[in-house]
Amino acid sequence: MTSSLAIGKLIILYMIDRSEGPLSMPLISQFLLDRKLVNLLTLTRSYAELEESGLVRAENGREKTFLHMTEDGEEALSCFYGTIHPSLRRAADEYLTENGAAIREERDLRADYHRASGGGYDVRMEAYEKGNLLLGITLRVPDDASAEAAAEAWKGKSVSFYQELIEKLF
Repeated sequence: MTSSLAIGKLIILYMIDRSEGPLSMPLISQFLLDRKLVNLLTLTRSYAELEESGLVRAENGREKTFLHMTEDGEEALSCFYGTIHPSLRRAADEYLTENGAAIREERDLRADYHRASGGGYDVRMEAYEKGNLLLGITLRVPDDASAEAAAEAWKGKSVSFYQELIEKLF
């Protein structure tokens, strides 16, 4: 019988692989916890062991941590792929399909901010397409409230901002 720790780690690798890019820990956690495949302690341990062993790389953002598959992770998944029950793979695939728009939005539109040396806050806003950076802007604002407002506005206005920028440049 496969342990819940092993199942958790394999499903995390499988989901990142199937999403063709980084996935946020909350999205992965929701799938595993809602289906009672792991408990919170096992889930936390799964994430830690995957990162410590170099199978995933974590990218910390202001709101979420994203997990990226490493080459070692791809190799490990290919070795143990057959041990993931087909019904579990189907369930993960369905979950990724159902949440595809949300996954793309949180992965493709990123905004983060931090206190700048010399005063104010730097807001870093990025738009990606298929893992490639399309547009990256760093904006200095005077205070925390402005930084938070700019980061939040980026999610709703990035497409029109990008289109207008392209029109102005070309």
